[in-house]
Amino acid sequence: MSRGKTIKVGSFAPSKSGVYDLQGNVWEWTDDCWNGSHKYARADGSVRGEGSCGERVIKGGAWDSIPKDIRNSARRSMSKTARKKTLGFRIVRVLE
Repeated sequence: MSRGKTIKVGSFAPSKSGVYDLQGNVWEWTDDCWNGSHKYARADGSVRGEGSCGERVIKGGAWDSIPKDIRNSARRSMSKTARKKTLGFRIVRVLE
């Protein structure tokens, strides 16, 4: 259900992994250069620095996305200089 805007982080229960807001609030900007497929993507999850590097991969859909884009595997290209109210990023902290 679209609320017509972003919502406060943590408004819903976390996933089974304990991660909040994986989908549907904003598209998640990544540092990966755009490639049309995951072929040759790094198995260790490190940044993919080859491809169309003027564009970045965005994932997961936003509050104004169509339903098929509100999923982890949804991905699009976006100019690396783009600024939109439906685009954000995730900060990750590794706990040891």
